[in-house]
Amino acid sequence: MTVASPPRINPPKDRRPGNTHYKAYSDWANNHRKWLFAAPAMIFVGILIIFPLGWTMYLSLTDSSGSVRAESEFIGFANYAEVLTDTERFWPAVGRTFAFTFVALAVQMILGMCIALLLWRPFKGEKWVRVAILLPLVATPVAVG
Repeated sequence: MTVASPPRINPPKDRRPGNTHYKAYSDWANNHRKWLFAAPAMIFVGILIIFPLGWTMYLSLTDSSGSVRAESEFIGFANYAEVLTDTERFWPAVGRTFAFTFVALAVQMILGMCIALLLWRPFKGEKWVRVAILLPLVATPVAVG
């Protein structure tokens, strides 16, 4: 008993008139398919980033305060000039931000190095300690997503 094979269907020949545009588009789509699949998500995320950023920039160049629906007047870079010349509140806040960032970074680096050095040598219960340290890193993305 022989098994019947399905009929062979020959692909369309590339030299037929009218098939050149389809072939060119098909080749282009095959060569760029990773971008074609990612494009809708990239456009969506781009809109979610660009629109609020643009709207915030527009509002920063007006005298609006509080409600964005209230009438506002275009004042240009006056808001920026006011903030940058505010020596009573703005520049001390910038200094505190840099100080906090430096202290937080130093503490994190020191603690991280200490924990790494403690876990470098084998000890009893080593696997449990590693699980306890790594579990929050693994559990957070699972819980969120």
